[in-house]
Amino acid sequence: MKHSQPTAALLDSSIARKILHGDTNYQEYLDKAIPLEKRHVSAYIRMELLRGFLLPLIELYCSAEMSHIKTADDALKLWAEGFDGRKIKFLLSMIGQITAYHQINLLDNSHKPRFLTRLLSVINQYSVVIDQIGKDTGQDRTDCGRASVSYHFDQDNLAQSIKSYGRRFNAVEDCRSKCHIDRIIKVTFAEEISIWIDRSNTIDKSEKGFHDLVEKMRVLREKDASKFTCHQCKTVGDMIIALDAPKITTLHHLDASFIPLCELIDKPHQVHPSAKAHNDALAASSLSAEVT
Repeated sequence: MKHSQPTAALLDSSIARKILHGDTNYQEYLDKAIPLEKRHVSAYIRMELLRGFLLPLIELYCSAEMSHIKTADDALKLWAEGFDGRKIKFLLSMIGQITAYHQINLLDNSHKPRFLTRLLSVINQYSVVIDQIGKDTGQDRTDCGRASVSYHFDQDNLAQSIKSYGRRFNAVEDCRSKCHIDRIIKVTFAEEISIWIDRSNTIDKSEKGFHDLVEKMRVLREKDASKFTCHQCKTVGDMIIALDAPKITTLHHLDASFIPLCELIDKPHQVHPSAKAHNDALAASSLSAEVT
């Protein structure tokens, strides 16, 4: 479906993550494709960034801080045990940033305090960058409880302030009691969700991401509202983002699942090439130039 594209850009978390922590070539591409002055994020998307960036680093800090953990390397190994492939990739990409220019030997137990200090600094820096990644849409119909947890840290008591944030963000029962995700699914966007489910048979089965989301939502909307959890909300996060996207914005994304999600409910969107595809294209262009 063709859309007249609004100029205001809503960043999906997949795009926002690359703006925060993508390779240099891809960040240059995004700077041209989505200029800073056009970028917007919702409270829900910002929450996803905090969950994906700050929380893993805070959990790493808490692991490394324990007295029986002898080295930063031990902390990293212990921390990695509890995470999936995406977060392991994040860890690997962060090692350079945490240790760069600080001559930190991860295997030396005398360097552990230096590692902890640097890790606190990185967490603090990310909280500022996430805050500045784009203008707030001023709209959050989920009233997400986790999004409302303040991540503006006390600079005079940084370690305790950061750990307190982690505890409050992970207090999922308290956060869930404040949000209205059940209302979003059962009332506010019931019509749009029905369109996804009823018309899912018109979408090619190769669109596995979309069909997986539809099946999860089909199960979720039949649940009693009191049974909804933050984890279940996370599993249909792309749907929540598409539903809550203001129509005066164009949703910019990487994930192919957003194509049918947006087009079936007439939401403007733009899909971007992956970082790998963009870098492959640059490599092919360079090779072609060398040959000619």
